[in-house]
Amino acid sequence: VRELYQKKGYYQADVQIDERELREQGFVSLRIREGDKLRVTDIRFEGASSIDEDELRSKVKSKTWGLLSSGTLDDAQVGQDVAALETLYK
Repeated sequence: VRELYQKKGYYQADVQIDERELREQGFVSLRIREGDKLRVTDIRFEGASSIDEDELRSKVKSKTWGLLSSGTLDDAQVGQDVAALETLYK
């Protein structure tokens, strides 16, 4: 359940099973605290001078939050972006 929330951008989500309810009633009861939805609001390249910023941006698939994009933080995509930038520099 926590992973599903994280995929939707709720990285602070806390999911707990009510053990007493399970033990006494035989029901699985989840307590979910979503927290704030995390979004990518800006992507910056600092200290990059040997490669043009437009070329760097072309390698990054993560989208920033705005009118046409949810900008939801996606750990897997960020990892792929980092790998693509490392490959470009190598």
